[in-house]
Amino acid sequence: MGGSLFLLSPILFGAFWGVIKNSSRLSVLFLILSILITNIPIILNIGTGYSQVGPRYTLDFHIPLILLTAMGIRRWPIWLISLLAFISCAQYFVGTFIWVKSVY
Repeated sequence: MGGSLFLLSPILFGAFWGVIKNSSRLSVLFLILSILITNIPIILNIGTGYSQVGPRYTLDFHIPLILLTAMGIRRWPIWLISLLAFISCAQYFVGTFIWVKSVY
């Protein structure tokens, strides 16, 4: 089944907004570099992800990604953040239900 990081967790699109809005900060550069350096071995040794729900390979760089997201969504309205979180929960619920149904 697999899944896209940004399509299953749309609130993480805020990371791009965080990079755009805070591009002059040195901490943003270090966060991006840590994501890229961590992602090199993941890209070189990645599986299909058929039997999983969600992007498990991204757990190695989730902390810097969440920090970038927090920088990006700081000024977003609460209703938008709530809507994106609800969409994420709904998609993971459906994916988990389909996965459990196919396994058992």
